[in-house]
Amino acid sequence: MNTSNNNHSFMNDVHGNEDAIVNAEYKHSRDCFLRNAFLFLDNAERIIGDPRMSLARVPVSNGLAYTGAFPIACIGAYLDWWLHSGIEEILHDKEGRNALTWVVSGSPLSGMNSCSCVYPDGSIDTISHGSFGKIWRSFLDAIKRCCPEKETVEPFSIEEVVEILKTNAATEEDILRARLAVQQSVSSRLRFNLNQIFGRYMDVCNRYESMCLKYHKDELSAFRTDVLRITAETGKALQAVAVEVSASRKEYREGVKSKDEHTKLMDDLNKRRGEIEQQLKKFKTDGIARLTADGELTKELIESYLSSK
Repeated sequence: MNTSNNNHSFMNDVHGNEDAIVNAEYKHSRDCFLRNAFLFLDNAERIIGDPRMSLARVPVSNGLAYTGAFPIACIGAYLDWWLHSGIEEILHDKEGRNALTWVVSGSPLSGMNSCSCVYPDGSIDTISHGSFGKIWRSFLDAIKRCCPEKETVEPFSIEEVVEILKTNAATEEDILRARLAVQQSVSSRLRFNLNQIFGRYMDVCNRYESMCLKYHKDELSAFRTDVLRITAETGKALQAVAVEVSASRKEYREGVKSKDEHTKLMDDLNKRRGEIEQQLKKFKTDGIARLTADGELTKELIESYLSSK
């Protein structure tokens, strides 16, 4: 199989279609946010005081029926909402246990809603709020107030904020060290995921190519037979040209043929050689175009088949 071509195609697919990897990273960041929601709350003053931390985006979908999704919230918006909205029910579940509402979802008309809350241990549950209108309006206001569309600083990631808080990084050097540790972890995780995907991709490619070769074996076999035959004929024709070239050079050296005669013959022979080679190339090109017309076989797969024993 043409592994180098598969590698090239795979990288094109990765660059052109990153959904699976990106979604996995979104889920990882969301889970990190949930595991550390109360850590953020405990360190609200420091986070809000540093725009790089407060503007860290939280990959959670919030919104309303009929009107659609809210803008993506940042940590600062959640903290502002939890601390300053004055709505107690977003800080507790129905039994009064500590639980922070982190998903706002429902109808602005009926007030029916299915929100989510997170507990100190990171576990989550569904919760329906009574004063939903007040809740969604206050949360949307917090997003608009705390998460500007145009950021004046480069926000940290959720994971970076967690590492900074857990390591008590105070100086810029400590903060940078904490961020480097996170990025190293992210890099390793992405590399592992990419290798896993690439392995599965290669398995699929190999199975697909094997099936294509079996399904088109008669056409491919006939094409290879024709290519070998015409290649052999081309080789004989080129050898005949080479003999004429050698003979003309000998006659020119011996004075039997003039320079003009020799030069004219060389031009003719070079032209004939080019035409012979072009005929073989055209036969291969036309044959490959015919075999790839239905989109199943590829040029690379056919060339690999022709070069195999």
